[in-house]
Amino acid sequence: MAKTVTVTGATGHIGKKISELLLAQGIKVRAVARHAERLQDLVGKGAEAFAADMNDPVALQNSFSHADAVFAMIPPNIASEDVRGFMNKIADNIVTAAYRAQVTHLVALSSVGANRTERVGPVLGLHDYERKLSDLTKT
Repeated sequence: MAKTVTVTGATGHIGKKISELLLAQGIKVRAVARHAERLQDLVGKGAEAFAADMNDPVALQNSFSHADAVFAMIPPNIASEDVRGFMNKIADNIVTAAYRAQVTHLVALSSVGANRTERVGPVLGLHDYERKLSDLTKT
């Protein structure tokens, strides 16, 4: 039986490329985006389209359910008045969804500098994200 990987941000530069690489290896991909109609290119290559907003932990949980692995990223939102707050909300949603869906393998997109706690600007939100994911492995 082929493995299934849920890929968030599947319409973006990174998520789409990861989806294509997985599909090329014969791995089933559940491609997640806010708007399923934007996933038609990946569907044509064999992916399953799944509409879910990163602001909705229940929709995320549904997209993560029964997947062998998840690739999760926090979408950029530099227009937000509180970038770190936005990132923390999405991180909380990812962690909650992963926990409830009993995800056993999760790959998180992060950044250089996420290990630092000051003077890193928006990357500080990724520091928080990594910490939350670390806590997930302890439950």
